[in-house]
Amino acid sequence: TPPVQTEYGYHLILVEKTAKLTLAEVKKDKKIYKAVFKKKRNDFSMKYINELKKKYQSQVEFHPERIKNIKANKDKLFLKVGSVLIYNVEQAAKKLSHKLSYYQKNIKILKIDLERKVIIPNMLYLEGIAKGLDKDEKIQKQLKFYLSVEKGMRYENALKMKYSQKRQAGVSEKEKKEFYEKHKNLYYINRKTKKLIPYEKVKNIIVRDILSKEMQNYMVGIKNDLFKKYKIEFSR
Repeated sequence: TPPVQTEYGYHLILVEKTAKLTLAEVKKDKKIYKAVFKKKRNDFSMKYINELKKKYQSQVEFHPERIKNIKANKDKLFLKVGSVLIYNVEQAAKKLSHKLSYYQKNIKILKIDLERKVIIPNMLYLEGIAKGLDKDEKIQKQLKFYLSVEKGMRYENALKMKYSQKRQAGVSEKEKKEFYEKHKNLYYINRKTKKLIPYEKVKNIIVRDILSKEMQNYMVGIKNDLFKKYKIEFSR
């Protein structure tokens, strides 16, 4: 083979013999079968996505560079996928809020992320409509279920965020020190020597850990109240 580089340097590999495996032999070897299946699946997915891109490219309009200057471009188009998704720059900035400054400095990553997370899923949606899947009762029932689950997760995240914002400002110095003393095992530099990271260096991490533990109890309480309210029981 040509030179092959590894962490140990460059190597020349001499292939003395090759052998073709039958399909039955491949199926017996789980590792080979999984690797072949994964490659075939990925190849098919890439081919299908590329076909969709060609089919719907005239319906996709994307101007990621406009996010750099929101004030000047706020009413200009940022992203459009057919008639199912249309965002101006101001709307996009709100959607990207938590990572906005990062994306403003990394437009290439913004392009990659939005294509993968937004543009391609919406092209798949357009293709689904074109194939009449929006009229398929079985698929519509599945969508209804998944949407209800997604809504529940969004509401749960909103409750967590609201609790976190309200509680974070109220975590006292006394609470932080008590938590640090009680959970020293979380802040060892070296577990064998039991050497601790100084309190001052982990104050912010302690607040996060306090909130994490409280959040679990808070959400369990809310869910138990909801089970009682809506009389939900689980059979064993």
